[in-house]
Amino acid sequence: MADPLLETPPPPPAAAAAPPRCALATTFAYALARSLAAGQGEQSAAGQLLSVAQQVGATALHLSDGPAATLLATLVPELLVRRDELPVLAVDASLGAVRLGRPRAALAAAAALDREEAGEAVAVALAALALAGELGAKFVCLRLGPVAGLGSLWERARAHFLRGALAEDEAPAEELMSARSALAGRHLDAALRSLDRVVTAAQRLELTVLLPSPRRAIELPTPIELQALRSEFRGAPLQPQLDAPAAHLASAMHLCSLRESVLGFSDGPLANLSDGCGAVGGLPPGHGELDLPAIARVLPPGAHREFAPWPALRLAEVAAGYKAVAALPPATRR
Repeated sequence: MADPLLETPPPPPAAAAAPPRCALATTFAYALARSLAAGQGEQSAAGQLLSVAQQVGATALHLSDGPAATLLATLVPELLVRRDELPVLAVDASLGAVRLGRPRAALAAAAALDREEAGEAVAVALAALALAGELGAKFVCLRLGPVAGLGSLWERARAHFLRGALAEDEAPAEELMSARSALAGRHLDAALRSLDRVVTAAQRLELTVLLPSPRRAIELPTPIELQALRSEFRGAPLQPQLDAPAAHLASAMHLCSLRESVLGFSDGPLANLSDGCGAVGGLPPGHGELDLPAIARVLPPGAHREFAPWPALRLAEVAAGYKAVAALPPATRR
């Protein structure tokens, strides 16, 4: 008979994983600003922003670039007070420029060939990581920036798309992607240098850096470039963030297939599941052209989702969009 004093005690029960959240990006503050301009607000702008988010039913916030940048000084104390009832899930790296007192530094690109500019982008990202740590956020969303020298080709391809001419002539799209392919390598090397410093800091703070789907096809990373970056930083806190309307635009412009974008970016811990129609993103599900239920199902179990409203939406449309994203079907990916 075994001596009970020598028996190994059973392991303690594993703590239940926190359920995934649906975050509301603070781009909805554009609609809030319109209501304030109409004299409908009695609280401070920061206080009303958080109150409206709670009225919508938001369980978390994504502090995104835009109005949040101008409100940041008053928003942070409010967020700390309401931290338990309305936590911050993610912070845009560009908000670090506000914390540094250098708003124009938000324009610096981590993938810039100019080392001074890339260093400025790293400083901004590090400040954003400190902000995220202060607020208890899990993620910092970092956009790496564009491949230089492609602005005119992008504008030509975009104008061609907006005229509806892609069906007859794909030459502008092909020319853009050919030029991008020739120039992107050095920017990828620059991004690796910048990410090395940013990811090291994130690891120390127990945060995760997210690389969102590019809003424009001239930005880094493509799905293939993302694979290269993740391979280089295997095991580090660096993950993709699917931006569904951005992926839709790249597909609609015949620059990168939607399937390739979704499969490349969807295994991260946070996904923007706003709808998109042509060049307009941030629409409530069902008001654009994306099959968002199908996309939601391929997310990893436990992935968070968010609604990042188009700035032109009214508050009622923001509320409807948030609830529709929260109601999308759970992931079935294993």
